[in-house]
Amino acid sequence: MSQAYGRLDCAFNNAGIGKSVPLTERSEEEWDAETDVNLKAVWLCLKYQIPAMLKTGTGAIVNMASMGGAVIGASGFSAYQAAKGGVVGLTRSAAIEYAGQGIRINAVSPGLIATEILSNVSEDMLQQMSNAVPLKRIGEAAEIANAVIWLCSDAASYITGHNLVIDGGFTVQ
Repeated sequence: MSQAYGRLDCAFNNAGIGKSVPLTERSEEEWDAETDVNLKAVWLCLKYQIPAMLKTGTGAIVNMASMGGAVIGASGFSAYQAAKGGVVGLTRSAAIEYAGQGIRINAVSPGLIATEILSNVSEDMLQQMSNAVPLKRIGEAAEIANAVIWLCSDAASYITGHNLVIDGGFTVQ
């Protein structure tokens, strides 16, 4: 990567899978698959991004967490929530570890966002979900992207180790 582009200034570690399965009915393979994508992948990204940023003494990384696991709980999503909560802990630890070397590391925790995952949800259910959010709507992917861009920018140069919850006010109710 650095041979082609010269340096790594910012990164967004964005991956996530999850399905509702009661804790005692979840197989070890399902647990491993969800925690590998949702947490281990973030660790592996950091493992290789940070050394690239250390070469220049600067950089910003944003990790995708989730309102679910990082802030609230939900029945049936034990692996997903354990992993996304782990992303917040990993973010904080890495932020402290590398702040003195010029690297800022933060996380974002979206709430309900209009993405493919909601494509199979009925209009009635979408309306109910929207009504549960104080802003009375489901968020847009661009709103998350704008927050990530801001966290990677110099405008957020004094922010590290933070988990930015972007949920239309859902978790402050």
